[in-house]
Amino acid sequence: MQSHKKRKVLYVITKSSWYGAQIYVYNLARALQKKYDVVVALGGSGLLKERLEKEGIRTVTVNNFMRDVNLFKEVRVLWELWKIYTSEKPDIVHLNSSKAAGLGAFLVRVYNILYILRRKIHSVFTVHGWAFTESRSFVARMLIAFFSWLTAIFAHDIIAISQATKRHASWMPFIQKKIKFIYNGITHIDFIERDSARKELRKNRIISKEALWIGTIGELHTNKGFDYLIDACKQLKDKGIMFTCMVIGEGEERERLETRIQENNLEDTVILRGYIPDAARYMKAFDVVTLTSRKEGLPTVLLEAGLASCACVATSVNGVPEIITHEVSGLLVPAHDTDAIYEAVKQLYDDSALRARFGEALQKDVEKRFRMGTMVEQTHHVYERI
Repeated sequence: MQSHKKRKVLYVITKSSWYGAQIYVYNLARALQKKYDVVVALGGSGLLKERLEKEGIRTVTVNNFMRDVNLFKEVRVLWELWKIYTSEKPDIVHLNSSKAAGLGAFLVRVYNILYILRRKIHSVFTVHGWAFTESRSFVARMLIAFFSWLTAIFAHDIIAISQATKRHASWMPFIQKKIKFIYNGITHIDFIERDSARKELRKNRIISKEALWIGTIGELHTNKGFDYLIDACKQLKDKGIMFTCMVIGEGEERERLETRIQENNLEDTVILRGYIPDAARYMKAFDVVTLTSRKEGLPTVLLEAGLASCACVATSVNGVPEIITHEVSGLLVPAHDTDAIYEAVKQLYDDSALRARFGEALQKDVEKRFRMGTMVEQTHHVYERI
């Protein structure tokens, strides 16, 4: 009997770090590797690459991937992706991040034209957040919106990870039938219990037992709005509130954020803890989890906080209100509003019962609506329709 050959899925993502989009790719690749021949093309080395290879999933490095636009690098990326497409001959290319999608979807179309006698490649683009929703000048946002639309035109199928993400594309002509809405899913996390997590996070720092622990996890990037969190912490300190604030993550904004912390004399209370593998396991250390982003898709950190029963304060951007219901499972505040962040954290500082109630409500909601199995099944259904 002739064995049935698995179809090949090539996942493409810009960076090999371990944040929301990378976790998404890892979860899909790991869950679907029994059904498909899975390969992941990614930029650089990091935890994503290590964990994929540990699971027996083959990776290919795209050496010239980088977040910012650089014409010479883009040409090299195109050439690297072209070599990967022609050597791997995937049936499906699943693209993640705006840059990977823009270049990757265009190249799929070129490949299908030039190799007309070969089996066609089908591209799937998961939108983790539209770049034109970022805080930029009007002209920049219009240009980015145009290129986002071109990316959507080139892609064969588009997955929106939140209703807001899908809604933000409602103005784009000729693509609406391509868009499928699939929530990100989350699975069990082996949390470290509160006292042990706090002991590991504080290292040799002395932190009062009465202090409110504020925490967040994310790449140190301007989109994450950590500057607003730092300014809100200045207000908390000025009001005599005892707290410590831990920011777990690394990135290009570290130096600027360190300067802001120093200027506000917050070195003893706001700690840039750096990158920690499996950072979500420490979530129970926090009394309040914050997300002060300027832009988001459907933030994994809030799903992780939900599983840990943490009370959350988050900016009401993009898909965030689809996770947190204001004053039911957390507190939502406007983006770019330091005063609102301060007031929300202060409210939770004053009311431990409210923190517990929000945490319990969020946990129930996350467990019900953001299941890993559902995400994998619905994505598999997209592949099978191809």
